[in-house]
Amino acid sequence: MMNTLFRTPFDTGLAQLAREMDHAFASPRAERSVALNAWRSDDGFVVEAEIPGFSIDEVEVFAEGNSLTLRAERTPSEQESSKTLHRERTRRAFDRTLRLPAELDAERVSATLNDGGLRVTLPLASHAKPKRIEVRTGAALPSPSEN
Repeated sequence: MMNTLFRTPFDTGLAQLAREMDHAFASPRAERSVALNAWRSDDGFVVEAEIPGFSIDEVEVFAEGNSLTLRAERTPSEQESSKTLHRERTRRAFDRTLRLPAELDAERVSATLNDGGLRVTLPLASHAKPKRIEVRTGAALPSPSEN
């Protein structure tokens, strides 16, 4: 109750900073970052990410507008009938969103997982593709001095 009586404008920022610091130091670096490459193809974009150790059932790919979100979570199995002597394999997760410079056709996005490499092909939305405009002969434009 006393905290709410003496709240300052700085409390919100400090609380957010504390949450971010807790998140930064609560899990190994591998959980927060995924190495990826992205490039423009003739039809849209291609994104490749290194996600070794994840099965196809643990990976989610979302495309909306001009955003691609990659998400995965793996929890090692527990051995209920025995005591754990040593544990290095812990829960591993990531959630990464990439903003691309053009809108995507979410219905045609495809993703494949092979030997720890995720490849996502992201076609451009039809209205985001450049359109060639035919140039025709027509009447001459008036020169600036004629105006």
